[in-house]
Amino acid sequence: MLRVKPESFIVDMFPGTTKDSLMTLVNDGDGTLSWEISIEYTTPAGAPGEPDVYDFLKEYEAKSGVAPSGAGSVDPLVDMSSPMGLTRSVPGDAAGPSLSPLIGKGDDTLFVQLPHDPDESWSFGTTDQGAGYKMYENFWGLTERITEIDFWGLAMVYSGGWFGGDPYNLVFDITFYSDPPGDPSMPPNEVFCTYTDVVPSQIIATGLLYSGFMMYFFDMGELDSPCELAEGWVSIQSKSAGEGFDWLLWASAKTGDVYSYQEGSSTPDSPYDRAMIITGGGGDWLTVSPESGLTSPHDSTDVDVTFDATALEGGTWFADIIIDHNAPGKGQTIVPVRLHLLGANFSMTPESLVVDMLEGEMVDEHLYLSNPGGEGDLIFSMTDPADWLSEHPDAGAVMPDGEEDVIVRVDGTNMISGHYYTEITINTNDFDNLEVIVPVHVNVGPDPDIDVDPAYAAGVVPGCQYSVPMMIGNQGGGTLAFNVAVAQAPPMFTTGRTGVHDALEALRQAGSGNPDITSEAAYRTVGAERSTIQRSSGVSDGLLLMANTGQTADILLVDDDGGLPGGTYFDVELIYTAALDAGGYVYDYYVVDWTDPTSDGPDLTTLQAYQAVIWFCGETWGYYGLDVLTPNDEANLGAYLSGGGNLFLSAQDWLYASYPSAGSFSPGQFPYDYLHLSGAFQDFGNDPFTAVGLAGSVAEGMQFECLRFTDNPDVPLWPDALATQSSAAVNVFDVGGDVPTIQYDSGTWRVVFTTLAFPGLVDGASRSTKAELMASIMDWLLGAGCPFTVTPESGLVDPESYGFLTLTFDGDAFAECADETLSCYLVITSNDPDEPQVTVEVSMWPGRGDVFDPFCLIELGDVVYLINYILKGGPAPDPLCMGDCDPSHDGVVDLADIVYLLGFLYEGGMPPLATPEKHEPATIKQLSPQAPAPTPRKLK
Repeated sequence: MLRVKPESFIVDMFPGTTKDSLMTLVNDGDGTLSWEISIEYTTPAGAPGEPDVYDFLKEYEAKSGVAPSGAGSVDPLVDMSSPMGLTRSVPGDAAGPSLSPLIGKGDDTLFVQLPHDPDESWSFGTTDQGAGYKMYENFWGLTERITEIDFWGLAMVYSGGWFGGDPYNLVFDITFYSDPPGDPSMPPNEVFCTYTDVVPSQIIATGLLYSGFMMYFFDMGELDSPCELAEGWVSIQSKSAGEGFDWLLWASAKTGDVYSYQEGSSTPDSPYDRAMIITGGGGDWLTVSPESGLTSPHDSTDVDVTFDATALEGGTWFADIIIDHNAPGKGQTIVPVRLHLLGANFSMTPESLVVDMLEGEMVDEHLYLSNPGGEGDLIFSMTDPADWLSEHPDAGAVMPDGEEDVIVRVDGTNMISGHYYTEITINTNDFDNLEVIVPVHVNVGPDPDIDVDPAYAAGVVPGCQYSVPMMIGNQGGGTLAFNVAVAQAPPMFTTGRTGVHDALEALRQAGSGNPDITSEAAYRTVGAERSTIQRSSGVSDGLLLMANTGQTADILLVDDDGGLPGGTYFDVELIYTAALDAGGYVYDYYVVDWTDPTSDGPDLTTLQAYQAVIWFCGETWGYYGLDVLTPNDEANLGAYLSGGGNLFLSAQDWLYASYPSAGSFSPGQFPYDYLHLSGAFQDFGNDPFTAVGLAGSVAEGMQFECLRFTDNPDVPLWPDALATQSSAAVNVFDVGGDVPTIQYDSGTWRVVFTTLAFPGLVDGASRSTKAELMASIMDWLLGAGCPFTVTPESGLVDPESYGFLTLTFDGDAFAECADETLSCYLVITSNDPDEPQVTVEVSMWPGRGDVFDPFCLIELGDVVYLINYILKGGPAPDPLCMGDCDPSHDGVVDLADIVYLLGFLYEGGMPPLATPEKHEPATIKQLSPQAPAPTPRKLK
């Protein structure tokens, strides 16, 4: 009979240390006890256990209805002509089974990239020493050392064609590399860890057939020694263990940075990731000695038990000491082990900072970092992305039960009035608080006070181009920062809210009372109160909300963000409505059915009622499958565009969801046929970053800082790098050398497509605004526009000072002697908290009075010309009506017209021809009388 003392181990110790203990095996029987000990690392009861690496096979079989080991055939779409590898490209919406969500090695999984299904677009890359090819794949964000790497692939032979090889004839060289200095996207060259002639611990046929060839999972077992590398690259290169020419073709992965590198290839850059699992952890932190032995009757044996936390970083670790023996009964005794690593405890007050300050001030706030009840020093380091923020100290150690006073300094030397936001990131050695985010809100005063005329009138001489100044003043005590956009209609708020806003508010209220409300119930409930809500004429159950402003809506705004009123994703519609409202656009609004994330948007008939469609998808990324754009949506949009429609599509993850790892597009696919795209590389970067508008595009001269826009900090901006078929598609934004946004004019339709989500553009931290960009896009899509430009489009005005805008008019938009008045609007947004947006109505008409050619300028020469005509029989104006300048517009050129011209030139009168209903604008408000008279200054 066997007794074990103790029956379990509960050990507390510090990381980086070792501890020894004893386990006693007692033989209470009359015969000799034979025993053998092994260690099994486990997870605690009730915690997620180690998943079966091959659970996806069961899912595959369940979804396909066919056993995964069933026979396959060679797919004719596979390129079999080159030894580089097998590739296949199919539409992203192809039906078929998918792999299970996470395949790994339990809690020890550090990094995983799952292989593509046979029904998806996939690629197998050759990596073999004898073939002269080596594949590299990168990884990032590891927090523990690497102890194992496993991967998927084919075993193949190439001899004028592809043939199935013997996976059991392969051994591997595995090498880890650090990121190249300065550019982690470049292929590596600095070796970090190398393992040669590694033999797989097991090779398992997955049952998945790719072009008739079986894919295998190569379980490589633990590495000879751990590799301490948090991010970098790994190469896996096969070698034949015996005779033959067997190669590894490394499988492609459905997640990652959409880039791998193949050394030895004429085209080494690959738009596919590689499928692998990186496993880590502490390795063998529990050992026993001896591991086997004999114990005499009624005797005992001491076994040394060693706990080694040298490579462990924190947390609680579990294992079983398994004793197999010949004692009567079950023949096996298990001793549970729990190892808890003692460490620091992070605490902080306050959890966020709110700072009120004046321009030019320097303000110190305090963060108190403490280590309450910690068992060991708290190690911390702090970073932030703002050049106006600093921390002192930004790194250090806090003793147990101690506290560190960190001074957070806000330097307002170069800050102007307004609201600023950033985040301090604190990294610690507290296992439960490895990264802590501290929001920082800064309010800078005093407030500016914008001062600008509410109206501006101009008679524009047909065929002439000329510029006139317009004053913009600042009566406040803080610096005024402003942006100017030109709009064809007044902003919405100047005429009251539209039916769209009322209906959306009613819909939100209905949804707040019942988050599961259906679109049909919403139509009955909300529609009974708001007649502006109507059922869509299409097959989906979305809602069409009508503007009802008395003007026909040229724009349809399609809300496909999966949020309103009770969806999974973040609502972003207010970002789009605000940008459209700022430009004075009239639009209808379509809410895609939120109860079914994969439902279709508006039908073709609905789309065709509008000159332009703005379709936004927010953060939807394919969680429910095709929940971004459905195949029907793509078909309807294609038919709409083919009929002369115009589209602004803001879809961050549409290509990710519908065209996984799309390296290239082909005819018949929506991105190729209608967006003029040849390819896309997904998720090339992460925020924060800067987007610079490119010349010749709708964003020319604009620049935006870009940040994640959702309430989930784990949803960054992941734009795609777009490649176009030709220069007919214009690149719109540059982000570190990559282009996430394009515009395309086919001659029949126009489209702006962005994977840099529109809500991610930051107004407050940028020199441009989303309203400005939206206006530029709409002007390009809808044509027309206002016949003048304004410069500068943004600037600063010192306190109690003023500067000038310049309006440049295009006389080619006006006909001689026409009796018409055109109104456009300057929408000026600023950091004035009382008037964040002001609107200046600009009234224009075909001007007269320029009768002294060819100067395109009304001056004294025109007066002399009219005097010579009226009093001395000189030549008449040509045409005569150009001399009819007075407001009465009597059709006669006489002394009244001369008097009017003199009043315009020397007395500040209205430009000719002033229409009767237009009146002279009010003068600009006077600055504070106690201040000295301001001096005109150039705008910054």
